[in-house]
Amino acid sequence: MLQDPAETPPPADSSALDELLGTEELRESGSRFIDWAQTHLLTINVGVQAIILVAALVPAALFGPQLKRLITTQIAPRAPYGVLRRAAHAFAHVATPIALLVILQAAAITLVSMGRPAAIVSAGNAMKLAASSRAIQK
Repeated sequence: MLQDPAETPPPADSSALDELLGTEELRESGSRFIDWAQTHLLTINVGVQAIILVAALVPAALFGPQLKRLITTQIAPRAPYGVLRRAAHAFAHVATPIALLVILQAAAITLVSMGRPAAIVSAGNAMKLAASSRAIQK
């Protein structure tokens, strides 16, 4: 009455995990996503916009602290005490975000004037603006 396990091997491509998770459907979904990404994300327009974002962020990250230090140590001491000194210190904190916003906005305007899509650069500009306004509210 007992069967010998060696006589009835399970099917090679079927497993309980496959039945539970539906790996074939997951594989098909992954394949569709990869095809979509290759079609829509790996284009020249997306590449240009990504390069613009990196080209704007890298100098801001590298030179932002130096700009703040320059304004704080060189310009603020030359301003008379009171409102102008406080304005110089405030400008030191917002100089880098302002420069980044100007660069991103100029890039978006340039792309649109050339007839290229600028949605990613505009989205980056909007996120930077939102982050700046959030930081000001604190």
